[in-house]
Amino acid sequence: MKDRTRKVIGRRIDDDARIVLRGKVMYSKAANRIEDILGADMLGTGALRTNAWELQPDAQSKAGDIFDAVRRCTASPDVISAAEVGFRMQSEFYPSRGHVAGMGYAAQVSGLQVIEDRSIKGKMTINVGKGFIDRITPTALEQRVRELGTALDMTSQGKPGVVPAS
Repeated sequence: MKDRTRKVIGRRIDDDARIVLRGKVMYSKAANRIEDILGADMLGTGALRTNAWELQPDAQSKAGDIFDAVRRCTASPDVISAAEVGFRMQSEFYPSRGHVAGMGYAAQVSGLQVIEDRSIKGKMTINVGKGFIDRITPTALEQRVRELGTALDMTSQGKPGVVPAS
């Protein structure tokens, strides 16, 4: 593996692997407490919070960061932010499923609502419900992804219905 100056810094792990060195970072409750009292400059390294919702991205790109879209949608739920959450989840976890005409928002739905798209015959739309958005957390993400998979299966079968968020 080579750095930007083409200097060898390690061996290649895999053809797709990339190692990016960003700086010194640690996870430590004690370091967090010291940082709270004395300030971040006193540590000499970055101390990250262990609460996933408090972590800030260390890169400018937010590609693949589903929680950024979830935070925006939770703060201001509307068709645009809900559609973004649905689209990001689909493109991240089910990139090859293409039977969906679009994503929408349904405030009154607690899960995902699959409906026939009136503008494109034979295509289905998935409305992302407020309850679904509210239940997307780091610990429940796997369940939400499975529920989206069920909704995508319904679109490919042309079956309207609701997938409740459990």
